[in-house]
Amino acid sequence: MFDVICVGGATKDIFLNTKSELINLRTENSSEELIAYPLGSKILVKDVVESFGGGAFNASVSLSRLGNKVGIISCLGSDYTGKEIEKRFREESIKFLGCKSKAKSGFSIILDSFDEDRTILSYRGSNEMLSFNKINKNKIKAEWIYLSSVSGKALGTSELIVKYAVKNKIKLFMNPSTYMAKLGFEKLSGIIKHLNILDLNKEEAEFITGERGIEKNLKYLKNFVKDVVIITDGKKGAYAYNGERFYRLKMRKNKVVETTGAGDAFASTFLSYFKSGETIKEALTMAGLNARSVVSMYGAQNGLLTSEELKRRTKKTEISVRSSKKFIV
Repeated sequence: MFDVICVGGATKDIFLNTKSELINLRTENSSEELIAYPLGSKILVKDVVESFGGGAFNASVSLSRLGNKVGIISCLGSDYTGKEIEKRFREESIKFLGCKSKAKSGFSIILDSFDEDRTILSYRGSNEMLSFNKINKNKIKAEWIYLSSVSGKALGTSELIVKYAVKNKIKLFMNPSTYMAKLGFEKLSGIIKHLNILDLNKEEAEFITGERGIEKNLKYLKNFVKDVVIITDGKKGAYAYNGERFYRLKMRKNKVVETTGAGDAFASTFLSYFKSGETIKEALTMAGLNARSVVSMYGAQNGLLTSEELKRRTKKTEISVRSSKKFIV
């Protein structure tokens, strides 16, 4: 019996620090920043960092380090990268419950620039081949299932896993991606209406609901989510709503090296503390501290902390969480 089984991607990540220039592209209705590389030129890379990533993988490592018994349902290629990922699973005490594919394993190249901006070149590969028929359902025994970003064939597999979880009274947590959010509420409603907790960022919430504003989205989504809806807003912190009270998390500024994996750290840490019976305020505090640690170094998993390390961090006044029956700006 697992405390949590994570569903979604697992990748090998390569971080390239290029410090390339940013271009601000403005139109009449929008503004967008682009990382620029001169055509035909050789770009000198200042640093290279090898790591691992993928939403389910990052969450699994986080949950395991926080003392949970963790399984992961993902699809790996039968290549060298897949073997590296499996080895990492074992090192982090994560049980692989997924399947193998002839496709190459997932791989990402993260191009960093100034001010912690980055662009990710993502090859989904075997991650899109996750098949419900190839999973040993007898091993899907857990208190919670954590659904992370999926695409391709894996999206249909997630829907089947949700049905399995509902039938077997397994609680559900989802931390989707922008790709999933853009599918809209109608496409995702079969998952959302069964969730106990939904954690997503401001942009993703607006894609799903078509509504503007964090308060509106918290209320809209809570109509379908059983326990808590959480909306993160980058450096501005996070918001949560349980149908009775609103929660507002703010963090003091700190040095940010790289932001990849911060959302996964936040979501998985919240789940770990919430399911253990801690208050929403306590769970948000610990989630913020773990995300804060992750962005302080390269790699989505390198900064993930243990429960003991997080407890020591609470002695510093880095995080504040307020709650009220009214929305807190």
